[in-house]
Amino acid sequence: MGYTNLKILVGEGSTTILLSELHLFASGYNKTDGKIKGEATIIVSTKPTLFSTEASVEMNLWGALCGNANLLAYIDDKQWFVKVGSKENSNIVKVLCSNVYTYKNYLEINTTIASMGIFYDFDT
Repeated sequence: MGYTNLKILVGEGSTTILLSELHLFASGYNKTDGKIKGEATIIVSTKPTLFSTEASVEMNLWGALCGNANLLAYIDDKQWFVKVGSKENSNIVKVLCSNVYTYKNYLEINTTIASMGIFYDFDT
C-alpha cells in the first residue's frame, strides 16, 4: 500500500521533465507515510542537448534500519558526472535508527576523476 505520483511536463518541444514520488509500506491506499519514500526528477532536453536526473530515498524500517540516499547524474556535450551521495552529503544507514552504528558512503565519477568513501561509526 502507498502513494505514487507521476508528472510529465513538456516545454516548447525541446525539454521534457519527469517528476515522480513514491511511498512504500504506507498505512493504507494513497497515504504518504511510507516506510520507504522516494522522489525523482528527470530532465531530457534537445536544445541544448542534455540529460539530468536527481533522486532521493529515505527509509525507516520499523525502527530497525533507517537511512537516506541520493543520486545526481548529468550528461551534456561537454561534461558528465554521476554522484551517489557526495563528500558533503553522504548516503547514511543507521542500525536500530540510532547513532550507535552508522554507515556512510559516497561515490563520485566524472570526466576526469573517480572518488569514493566508506565510513562507519560505532558509539558505545
